[in-house]
Amino acid sequence: MIFSLILFFVSCNKEDQIPVQLLINPDIESVDLSSWFSNGTNNSFSSSITNEEYFSPSHSLKISRDTLIYDPNFWYWYQLYEGKMPYGEEITLSAKIKGVNLTGGGASIAMRGDKQDSLSQFITTQYEIDIKGSFNWTEYSITLSELNNDVTKLWVFLVFTSATSGTVYFDDITLSHK
Repeated sequence: MIFSLILFFVSCNKEDQIPVQLLINPDIESVDLSSWFSNGTNNSFSSSITNEEYFSPSHSLKISRDTLIYDPNFWYWYQLYEGKMPYGEEITLSAKIKGVNLTGGGASIAMRGDKQDSLSQFITTQYEIDIKGSFNWTEYSITLSELNNDVTKLWVFLVFTSATSGTVYFDDITLSHK
């Protein structure tokens, strides 16, 4: 029996491990704003936790802007992780996104790793994957192949990019590692 248990644990490799979720309130079901924060560069945007549209079970994060303005302003939801860092491991940010008449720059997701108060690593869908138009819930993901050993903070950003109008919803946001 003991030999079987040892054999089982030895045969389990890193690829078989279950991903560990690092974010608080990834499905937006805790409707207080203690885990997700909204910010941007001017007040022509609207953001809220909403039950208008959702992937699961009944809430999502929303950002909208009625008028397409060609300016550098943008808006975003974010969460900061400062817990135990999975150094050297692959980190994946995934989100379910729904777009309604997203014109212009569109939406994006991004992940930033900081060392103390400066940038160490950054990855985004912006300029790589078009998240525009009207579309039903679609999963988008980005992956850092290896988290640098100097990262002390991981930021997750759900972005309504500059020069964009329409509405975007984000739900089931996960930041995970194996």
